[in-house]
Amino acid sequence: MSTTNPSSPSQGGGGAKYAIFGLLLLLVGGGAIYMLTRNTGSTQPPPPPPRRAEVDAGETQIHPSVGVEISLPDELPDSGIVEAPYDAGPNTGPRIRYVYRYVNQCPGSVDTNRVRAVIQTNYGGLRECYNRQLRTNPALQGRVTAMITINTNGTVGQISTGGSLTRDRVFKSCFEANISRMRFPVPRGGCADFEQAFNFSPGS
Repeated sequence: MSTTNPSSPSQGGGGAKYAIFGLLLLLVGGGAIYMLTRNTGSTQPPPPPPRRAEVDAGETQIHPSVGVEISLPDELPDSGIVEAPYDAGPNTGPRIRYVYRYVNQCPGSVDTNRVRAVIQTNYGGLRECYNRQLRTNPALQGRVTAMITINTNGTVGQISTGGSLTRDRVFKSCFEANISRMRFPVPRGGCADFEQAFNFSPGS
């Protein structure tokens, strides 16, 4: 009667097959992992192309041309205003001459003696303006010139005064107010201007 040995060659051959199969699985798995990692690394996006603004040092930049290049002549020195004569040529027009005529606003005339007589008659009021200020300033004296515009009806239209005494504002105001109330002879040919000078001093 024969017996079976547990460590027979048939059982040992089965273990070797399992070992070979396992080795193949390892090889196949490693190859698959290698391929996956290779494909993943190769899917990175390519670097962007260089910008157009970055030009090599030796490359010449080309700019678009705009319009036509215009050459301006050199400026000539200023020679001032030159007036061409009237007969400088057929294409020269006549020169325009500007004539300024100062027209007196009051072209009328008045009898100066009668005007002075009116002023002399009312001189007391003018002297009182001076005496009033003389009380506060005993050294007050000087000259007053009055330019009087006499209207066509004999009233005073305008009065302007000058002179050293007009620096005293109180005297100036009183003096002009007295003259503005005077009534003069009616001038001929419109309103008239009349000028009269006055001298004031403590003894006169």
